[in-house]
Amino acid sequence: MRRISLFLVTLALSAVVSITLAQSEELTIVASHSILADVVANVAGDVATVETLIPLGADPHAFQPSTRDLTRLASADVIFINGGLFEEGLIDTIENVASETEIVVASSCVEIRLFSEEHTDHDDEMSDSDNESMESLCDSHYSELEIEMDSDHRLFEVQCQGDDFHEDEHENEHEDEHQDEDEHNDEHEHSSSCDQHVWTIPRNVMLWTLLVRDELIEQDPTNVAVYQANAFAYVEQLQELEVNFIQPSLESVPSEQRILITNHDSFGYFADAYNFEIVSTIIPGGSTLTEASASSIVTVIEQINATGVSAIFSETTMSDDIAQQIANETGAEIYQLYSGALGQEGSPASTYIDYMRYNVSTIVNALAGN
Repeated sequence: MRRISLFLVTLALSAVVSITLAQSEELTIVASHSILADVVANVAGDVATVETLIPLGADPHAFQPSTRDLTRLASADVIFINGGLFEEGLIDTIENVASETEIVVASSCVEIRLFSEEHTDHDDEMSDSDNESMESLCDSHYSELEIEMDSDHRLFEVQCQGDDFHEDEHENEHEDEHQDEDEHNDEHEHSSSCDQHVWTIPRNVMLWTLLVRDELIEQDPTNVAVYQANAFAYVEQLQELEVNFIQPSLESVPSEQRILITNHDSFGYFADAYNFEIVSTIIPGGSTLTEASASSIVTVIEQINATGVSAIFSETTMSDDIAQQIANETGAEIYQLYSGALGQEGSPASTYIDYMRYNVSTIVNALAGN
């Protein structure tokens, strides 16, 4: 009886040790913002822990990490960032505290667009050389993509030929110090011309999903089947969202009414994909840190009066005080969209799919009057 009891105790202890080891080997992942974290979590499932760096409701352009945030970054196995210079104010911090951690640009296979000239905060027209310089900056982490389809025309693999983030950022780190400093300053000077808001169309999030899948498989090959199955299932959900909800919903908005007046320029990918026109933004460019000038406010008012647009789209992470002033002046109505972050649990946008459904429904209701 004693031998049996000893055997059972040993077996139980072995099980506890196995569970403990399994738990300690579970990947710890940090994603820079909530939308990206939701996508990563859908791929990771129950075999990894996913945390968000920028909290819900915070303005991502103004966020400063706390000591606790720095600790989480330092202990992460892999860090996913958006790219397109979305995290320009955080990159140095992330690299300093997580110098040995894999940092992955989720948008590595996404073609980053430039903000149009009239929506940037530059008073003078850009020269051809300036435009080429900005295109090079925005595309510095990105490359041409190839999408393969299976017999049912379902997206299942993306091949992206690009440099690793660390290599791309630091390939010249041993060169002259002043040259590096000049390049760094130039990057910050022009970063507002890169449109980082790639997630406003599901196709780009599909590319995120597949890149996340491949990175997690590389980091944790024992769970390859889980990551593959989860990514495939999530891509199918995104395709269903696109084909069965977004496209049919937007068909009810006549082409002449597909005009957007927004708080800041965060819906460029959406406008390009679904044939909308962003005729004016209250805050020029893609950063919320820029202040609206008196002339830009007058321009918005003139655009609303000229086009007869009756809707202004504000955002959950920004103050709508100026939008409210313009609405009072023009008679337009304010509709609130989610842009750079998901909503709290229980809100209509607590997941990316809900986020897209809410935004599309709001735009349709505002412009088509449904």
